[in-house]
Amino acid sequence: QTLDLGITRANLVPMTAQPVTTSGLEPDDLAQALSKSSDWPGTGGPVEWIQTHISHVFLVGDRVFKLRKAVRFSFLDFGTTALRNADCLNEVSLNRRLSPDVYLGIAPLISAPGTEDGVRVGAIGESVIDPEAEHVVVMRRLPKGSDAHSLLKAGALAPHHLASTATRIDAFHATQGLGRPAPWSPE
Repeated sequence: QTLDLGITRANLVPMTAQPVTTSGLEPDDLAQALSKSSDWPGTGGPVEWIQTHISHVFLVGDRVFKLRKAVRFSFLDFGTTALRNADCLNEVSLNRRLSPDVYLGIAPLISAPGTEDGVRVGAIGESVIDPEAEHVVVMRRLPKGSDAHSLLKAGALAPHHLASTATRIDAFHATQGLGRPAPWSPE
């Protein structure tokens, strides 16, 4: 089975514009610029900016763009561009295993001289194009109200939804070798 991810060879070719590096702009500054941008890949549309404790998330048209914040916690270290970019790659690699049609890849933030915001999202790819450039995870945006929480709130979460999810997780665990008994006793 093949999936139409909306990716063409043209948008996998690295852009020729100069990457934006964190030497002048930190992720929070880049997020401010992106929040004002009107030049987004995909279908475009109004920008909805959501912040979590570790990321800036931009919902734009049919896409989601996730920029890591420059933070350090006891459970993660995003203190450098290299660590943030490595985590972008890791997120795509891990999450594509269960959602290959959602995780489209990563893209560099590139300079856009002459524009109001000065930055835009570059071409989607599979690797870090420039280690000095901040990269974002690029995802397909899921239809509003299609998640389990929304379905539950609407009284529309049915047993077949749960059975389908359980079957998929079971098959995933079987292929990942996660079906072995735990290495500890239940005491």
